[in-house]
Amino acid sequence: MRNPNIEIRNKIKIRVYLRSRPRSSPYRDRYPCAEEYPLIFRWASPTLRGIGKRPIRDRPMQIESKPNMAPSVTGVILAGGKSTRFSGMNKALIRIGSERILDRILRVFRPVFQEILLVTNEPVRYLEWDVKIVADLYDVRSSLIGLHAGLFHAGASHAFVSACDTPFLVPELVKEIVSRVRPETDVLIPETASGLEPLCAVYSRRCLQPIERHFQEGRFKIRDFFPQVRVETISEADIRRVDENARSFININTAGDLSEAEAALAGLDRQAPSGGDKEKNGA
Repeated sequence: MRNPNIEIRNKIKIRVYLRSRPRSSPYRDRYPCAEEYPLIFRWASPTLRGIGKRPIRDRPMQIESKPNMAPSVTGVILAGGKSTRFSGMNKALIRIGSERILDRILRVFRPVFQEILLVTNEPVRYLEWDVKIVADLYDVRSSLIGLHAGLFHAGASHAFVSACDTPFLVPELVKEIVSRVRPETDVLIPETASGLEPLCAVYSRRCLQPIERHFQEGRFKIRDFFPQVRVETISEADIRRVDENARSFININTAGDLSEAEAALAGLDRQAPSGGDKEKNGA
């Protein structure tokens, strides 16, 4: 099958790849439920169109190291949830104040990660963003499936994973988590009095096979595969040293959550004397 090119109004071509399942391949055993690999989308900006011509990778590509960034960690945003408690609304595109949640997360990610992936099965909604878009490899909507897709497509050995509905992600917390990643790290996750925070954590690509085993058994909670890997936690004291009110873990699941987030943002705006301080506070 030929790969179609889709032309959008600003003349940037988005190349859509469809890779058929080979007759003889390890993928036959790893992904038996798929007659074909799902569509995997790559958005290419005018200066980076060459990236769109790159074939799908079986192994992570080498990311060139740059100062003050994390070459061994890919930033992953999961934007494939059902949003059943929010009337099916796309939570990534909800505005908190004047800014969409996805824009707020990307503003935190861009100074930290050289590679950023957006995991979604609705790529057309995100064409205006200069970000790589990838799709799930299994037709099941679950955070675990999104995590699996993010790790599978990541170009680095590890991935920092965030949900798309966390409007107050604090840059200092993300940097603190990423700074603790070591080659032997499997899972590095914050832990508060409320429990573990699996969608503000780092995962190694070594987690791919344990994840696959668990969802093939019908187990779709992220924590289910933790006994099979090495899990390191970050204490609440260390978290609150860089995110005093643990605002990074606030997410938007209901209309009530949205109202509370807007009220919280209004409070932050009153406290911040300048726009620079807003960014420092993760607002």
